[in-house]
Amino acid sequence: MEPSLFSLLVKRITSTIIAIGSLFYSTINGVNAEFDNVNLSASGGHLFISARLTSCFSEELDRIFQSGQEIKIHYLIQVFESGVKTPIYETAFYNSITYSLVDQIYGVYSSEKSLRMEAVNIQRAKEFLSNIENKVVLSEDQIRDGKKYFIKLSSFMGEIQLPGMEEKLNLMFYWNSLRPTHKTDLFDKDMIIQ
Repeated sequence: MEPSLFSLLVKRITSTIIAIGSLFYSTINGVNAEFDNVNLSASGGHLFISARLTSCFSEELDRIFQSGQEIKIHYLIQVFESGVKTPIYETAFYNSITYSLVDQIYGVYSSEKSLRMEAVNIQRAKEFLSNIENKVVLSEDQIRDGKKYFIKLSSFMGEIQLPGMEEKLNLMFYWNSLRPTHKTDLFDKDMIIQ
């Protein structure tokens, strides 16, 4: 289906508003995104993590979501042995949102699960974007007896190119240029083999 003249006009106006606002990065009212409800659980010899990114959406960011561009929230999960600087395991994935100006529906995608869904409203889309659910991070054979471990969870948004803008828009300005990060309490192999 070809986009209507109206939807193209709305997309152009939205992009222009965002472009003008982004010229003044110092005036962007960013939010302090953080992780909440971080939970570790074990089952079948595996350790899982669940978490929710909170305080991460502002009205300005909601308007950018309506630009029609794909917006990605990247996640990085790293497992460290206590006292060691190099992670023993890490994985990266993203959740993304794309707004259809024609159908007025938000499409969301998880690279981790290769799952694509449609959300009728922005609240449902934002819930999907900000949640990590039962992500496997370790199996019992990856860790050693008598050693302590912790998990570091972080997130960021990249840059996007909007129509009508010469420069890319750095979405981290909407998070006060700070990556939300969470470090779990120490745990050992006993937690996984309970």
